[in-house]
Amino acid sequence: MQTYAEKELIATLVTELRGRPSSVILNIGSSGSVSIETALETAGCDFMADHLDIDPRETGYARIRHTFAQSAEAMTDVPSEAYDACFSNFVWEHIKDVRSAMREAFRVTKPSGVFAFTVPNPWAPEFLVARTIPVVLRGRIKKAEVWPTFYAYESVAKLRDLCANSGFKSTQIRMLPAVYAYTYRFPVLSLVGNSYDALLRILSLNALMGHALVLCRK
Repeated sequence: MQTYAEKELIATLVTELRGRPSSVILNIGSSGSVSIETALETAGCDFMADHLDIDPRETGYARIRHTFAQSAEAMTDVPSEAYDACFSNFVWEHIKDVRSAMREAFRVTKPSGVFAFTVPNPWAPEFLVARTIPVVLRGRIKKAEVWPTFYAYESVAKLRDLCANSGFKSTQIRMLPAVYAYTYRFPVLSLVGNSYDALLRILSLNALMGHALVLCRK
């Protein structure tokens, strides 16, 4: 299921890229997925993309130019100031050295470019619970491949300082609910999750929302 945060990430990138014909974008931590790129193409964006992942997977997608087999912390083969937009979709919780990774994201982004990424809120109730569940068991529950999480950024609020200290001029953060994205496959739990997410929205309880979209401008 596409999360609210992923939908917001796509909408944000569409807004940014529509004013930038022949854009070049970088998917940091792609893991072979082209779901974001496909959505951008459907929305009419004009772009070519590069992928970066420590465990790269070929996709055969026509708009992919290069795939870098490197970590986000050390993009040594990626040229500086090369991308109109960089993005990550739920990758930063898996990065140990987020300071180095953010400096690298700043380095490869063009002047006036953007870096947009989604992250979990480590202090949301669902992720406080999830952190107690072993990775293997989480994979069985989700029926999908999962990776260890470190939450080295500590909190969504600290991401603003991290972006600023890396050189980005401004940072916008939007909180979004997340529980339904994890419960939708289970009939009773899906109702509970949907109701909980709706309540968070109605009461504007941002601190309890499970996902965040972060937009950094260079």
